[in-house]
Amino acid sequence: MKTKNWMVCILFVIMQMNALGQNIPVIETRITSPYSFTDTELKLDEELESLLKKYPALYSDNDSYKNQIPAKDRERFEYIINKKGENFESMVWSTDPMGCSWYCGAYHFETVSSSLSSTSSSGYDASSIFDFDVRTAWVEGAKGYGIGEYVEVHFPINYAQATDCYIVNGYNKDERIWKNNSRVKTMNLYVDEKLIGIVNLKDTRDEQSFSLPDTIPNLSDTTAFKIMEVEGEKYKVSTLKFLLTDVYRGDKYDDTAISELFFNGIGVHCIVEGANVSMVDGLTKNIENIKPGDSLLTYNLKENKYSKKKVKLIHSVYHDTLYTLGLSNGESITVTDDHPFLSSMGWVSIAPSKTKKYKRYANQQVYELKIGTQLLAKDFSSETVNNISQITNRRKTYTLEFEEDGLAFVVNGVLVGQE
Repeated sequence: MKTKNWMVCILFVIMQMNALGQNIPVIETRITSPYSFTDTELKLDEELESLLKKYPALYSDNDSYKNQIPAKDRERFEYIINKKGENFESMVWSTDPMGCSWYCGAYHFETVSSSLSSTSSSGYDASSIFDFDVRTAWVEGAKGYGIGEYVEVHFPINYAQATDCYIVNGYNKDERIWKNNSRVKTMNLYVDEKLIGIVNLKDTRDEQSFSLPDTIPNLSDTTAFKIMEVEGEKYKVSTLKFLLTDVYRGDKYDDTAISELFFNGIGVHCIVEGANVSMVDGLTKNIENIKPGDSLLTYNLKENKYSKKKVKLIHSVYHDTLYTLGLSNGESITVTDDHPFLSSMGWVSIAPSKTKKYKRYANQQVYELKIGTQLLAKDFSSETVNNISQITNRRKTYTLEFEEDGLAFVVNGVLVGQE
């Protein structure tokens, strides 16, 4: 067992007192998803995972494939998925958002101050904290409880920006292991070495989250960004550091662990380059040529009228999965599946549940966009979605942001929502 390093503890108490004297915000996390699964639930999902790996045909709707699987295993599979319900593919340990999420347009890489040595194939290094699996964990490797150890997440520019952080605290392989190891109680949050918050974490196996004080990277000031090289590629990055300052002590070990750390943010629901945006002067401009301060023709949903609004921010990221909508007027528009359009019903998107994760749309009804949906055109006539096709080649995309909510703007002749 590691010995306590009281000098480090005293140093960080002094640092915390200084931070509080500087009016650094104290951030309380909120519980967002349950991960206090029982051993029975864990074993059931591990059995299901084993069956699916052994018999990929279980995914198939073709009975002739399934009939090749031994009856005993087929019956066991049916029993498990009936017990789990319609979300049977979502394992109790998985934090993977499934489908195209913020991570479709995001990219970050990580470093840690230390890691506990291990003979296990999974290990306790940085990769275990970003694998969407709460059964693995980053475990610090310093003496004592790891006060002063840290995780750094490096966010390159030209990718989606993070606004929210999600954490599964402790080593959540099962309840016994979680209790035996130490968990993070408080940590200092730094952006490019500047202290921006003190985060108080709850002592729970469940996922907890908090909103970052600012978007990361904050593109309004890039002077503190640094150049990092990863696999031969150079990136200009903003670095978010999580520095441990206090812990909930484990029943058996002083090793402090975090199972998962991941993010959500903006700059994801986007429109592909080349789309025509209607300006206030009646002309159009390709979306990639729009600049902050440009005046666009916008529609105010509350006032039911068009008005001139200036662009506040432009978000630009790359996407690997996009959808092209073929419209009844012969036009087409290529977007991410969560990009909102204005229709005769209100807001619609291909993936409404994902659209509602954005703060602007969280409290609004968002309907499913599908073939036959009537999108509102600039003159309030309807344009029917005749077809929807998925494209998987990497494309640069853009979305715009204005100063206020409740606005739509015109792209390729139809009304779309802002970031």
